Amino acid sequence: EGVTIEVNYNRNSYILTWVNTKPESVITNETAYTKIGSIKYGTTIVAPEYSLEGHTYIWSATVPSTMPAGDLTLTTQWDAVAVNYSVVHKFETVDGGTFVEDATMSETLSTKFGTTSDAKAKNVDGFVPNTIDQKIIDANDIVVEVLYRRVSYNLTWVNNSKPEATITNEDAYTKAGSVKYGTAIVAPQYSLEGYTYTWSVDVPSNMPAADFSSSVVFKAIDYTITYNGAENGSISGKTTANYGEKVIVTIAPDENYEIATITPSES
Repeated sequence: EGVTIEVNYNRNSYILTWVNTKPESVITNETAYTKIGSIKYGTTIVAPEYSLEGHTYIWSATVPSTMPAGDLTLTTQWDAVAVNYSVVHKFETVDGGTFVEDATMSETLSTKFGTTSDAKAKNVDGFVPNTIDQKIIDANDIVVEVLYRRVSYNLTWVNNSKPEATITNEDAYTKAGSVKYGTAIVAPQYSLEGYTYTWSVDVPSNMPAADFSSSVVFKAIDYTITYNGAENGSISGKTTANYGEKVIVTIAPDENYEIATITPSES
């Protein structure tokens, strides 16, 4: 009779290790995954599944469906997801009471979850930015504000030629000195008999983003001179003259006549 020899084999066990580099993450399949330790070759294995806000992960190698014939160690490799955040630019009002957003300058930027925002100020005439309060971007609805303060510039009114002229709007005009950009400005109004005036530089309605100076330029008024009473003689002289100008008039009476009176008058 033949002899049958039966040989039985025992499965070897190998060490299974899961290494998680983000211990703050949460395992979402706690009761289903294969726990670390000694695992028999060929045993079905299920990797732990992790959840961590703002992050995704992969394993350092592909997770096999069954335990291989050797120790197995797999490590999580985490990456922060990209998150959008808003940057708004706000400008100081003329009265300095608040800051108002310029919606045309708003931006949407993106960075990795958990990193610091990188909002940058713009170059805007008449304004200087405050230090930006950057934020940790750990949500989708974070807004970073960039605040701009108004710059003040020097305003100067110059009247060197006619200091005797009178300012008629003393309580209403904008006084010389430091004036914030964008502030409404009103020039002094002068009155001086016999003169009109203009400004050497046109006065803007609001303070520009630079120092501003303008000089008052006075001009004597031209007057028309009319001579009456030449029926018995002749009268000659200039027919126009500036205020304050000396005018020489020549009067020549006819024979048998003499000058009785000379009466100047204004009209």
